[in-house]
Amino acid sequence: DVSPYEKMKLRMLNGSHSMMAYTGFHCGHKYVYNVMSDKKIETLVRRHMLAASETLSDKNSIDYKLYAKSLVERFRNSSIKHETLQIAMDGSQKIYQRILLPLEEAFETNISHRPFTFAMAAWLRHISGATHDCEIYDVKDPLVKEFSKMHFTSDPKTLSRELYDLGLVKPSLLKKEVIWKEIFLILQQMLTHSMTDVITSEFK
Repeated sequence: DVSPYEKMKLRMLNGSHSMMAYTGFHCGHKYVYNVMSDKKIETLVRRHMLAASETLSDKNSIDYKLYAKSLVERFRNSSIKHETLQIAMDGSQKIYQRILLPLEEAFETNISHRPFTFAMAAWLRHISGATHDCEIYDVKDPLVKEFSKMHFTSDPKTLSRELYDLGLVKPSLLKKEVIWKEIFLILQQMLTHSMTDVITSEFK
């Protein structure tokens, strides 16, 4: 078990950091502070942090709003040269704790889970290596060879099963078909439209 503070960091800081890297890179932003100058992605970041904070239980002892505010200021700091493509590396090692675990908890407790399905779809779009809206890039991940064999456009069941077979998805989440349908639909938009357009549509 992780401490409340470590869980807060994993879900609010690391989770939103990953999400903004997957989306920001495919919107043409090299650094995190560039991402935060994009108002639509900043809205995504704030939405993600809020949903993440709602999955946490220590609301009496930790000021999550203050923590989120400090993270936004940190992400905007132009002296911190965090590259989006670098942050997007090795997602298979991070996606469960940062995105999938809070996704399942949010779904089970009627908290908005859309920020997490959106983040998951953005990661899948990234590891697909698709170049319809960007130049060729290297997918850096220990499972990159396995990713190259995945079927990103077939159907939700195939996609979730392939992730399960790679050990990235727990049996309880695999069974939640409504979640995978949502992830798959967002992913198809990301694979056929620019990331900028998909984000714009998210807030219409």
